Amino acid sequence: ARQPLIVGVTTDSFPYGLIDHKGQSVGFSVDVLDAVARVMNLQIRRVASPGRQMQERFRQGEFDLLQILSQTADRDAFADFSVPFLTLQGTIFVQRHNSPIRRLEDFNGRKFAIIGTRSIGDKFLRDHQLQVESVLVSSSEEALRLLDRGEVAGTFLSQLTALSVIERGDIRNVMLFGQPF
Repeated sequence: ARQPLIVGVTTDSFPYGLIDHKGQSVGFSVDVLDAVARVMNLQIRRVASPGRQMQERFRQGEFDLLQILSQTADRDAFADFSVPFLTLQGTIFVQRHNSPIRRLEDFNGRKFAIIGTRSIGDKFLRDHQLQVESVLVSSSEEALRLLDRGEVAGTFLSQLTALSVIERGDIRNVMLFGQPF
C-alpha cells in the first residue's frame, strides 16, 4: 500500500471527528485511527471536509480510507468496512414545543433532516415507508439546529451523538420521539 495513506476526515461530526480551535482533527475516531496507525506502523495524511463532501470525495477516489463512516447496505457497494468499533442506536428527534408529530405517519409530507443519501436516516425513512421532504445536512449538529428552529419536523440520528451535541450546543427545543430503533 502507498504511504502515506490519504484519509478523509470530518470537520463537523462531534464527538467523533471535528476540527478544534487550533485547526487540528480531534475526536473519538481520530484517537482510534491514530492507535491503529501506530500499531500497524502506517503513515497517514488527513484531509478534512464536512461529512457530506467527504463521502462524495471518497466515492470519487480521492481518499484511501475514511476515518469514520456508518455501514449501510447501500454503502457496501462502494466501500469496504472494518469490523465495527462502535455500534449506535438510531433515534428520531422532534421539537420539544409545538411539534405536530404524534406518530410516525405524521412525518409524511413534512421536512425531515438526514445526513446524506444512503445514510441510516435515509434507510429508516425507506424502511418505514415515510414520504418526507428530505433536507440533506452535513452533520448531526446541523440537523438538530434546523429542528430546534422549527425548519424541519424531525431527524433520525444516533442517540449518543445527538444527546452529546444537544448538551454541547445548548440546544433546548429538541427531544427524543419514542424509543430508539
